[in-house]
Amino acid sequence: GQINTACVIAAMVAFAAAPLLPVENGIPLTFPILFIFVAILLPFSFAMPGNLVMSASVNSEVDSATNNISLDVVLIAIAVFISCCIFSSIWPYYVLLGERAGLPADQINIIMTYSILFTLIGSMTASFIGHKFGRLRPAALGLILMTVAIVSLSISSNTLVYRLFTGLNLLGLYIFIPYFLGYASQADHSGRGPAIVAGTFM
Repeated sequence: GQINTACVIAAMVAFAAAPLLPVENGIPLTFPILFIFVAILLPFSFAMPGNLVMSASVNSEVDSATNNISLDVVLIAIAVFISCCIFSSIWPYYVLLGERAGLPADQINIIMTYSILFTLIGSMTASFIGHKFGRLRPAALGLILMTVAIVSLSISSNTLVYRLFTGLNLLGLYIFIPYFLGYASQADHSGRGPAIVAGTFM
């Protein structure tokens, strides 16, 4: 949750700064901006809590392990892949849904921009809740929020519904994903599990 929060903040700052930067010869600035933020965030990896450092027992376990990926990690990755495909499928239709609600293109763009704030709220919520309620209940809450959001967007042409539930979909997604990364870290202490699941999410 904390890592997601840091990434979302960096992405939001980069997104906000992009229009202010000069563009020469039409060269897109996306990758230079991302590179700069990776360079800025890299030193913060040394500030991670000490309890996240792999112990000697984990290192020896990883050294002696084969390169096979555990079945649990595969199943978690499949679950994330299927759910993300379903819940991200609405993205191509956001403009059409906004037009159906009677919104002009510029307002749709503004709403989608502010919806990114909900990813920050979702990440911070996951970080704040932590393991107080286990993993299943927060992950289920994220899935329920996304389901309600997508169904509401699909059946309603109300402007207020569109404004609210575009953000709610992202809120649920960014509550849901950190807990599945937690499942993956529990299934594979070497760090490969969360890396695979995070890659599947992308």
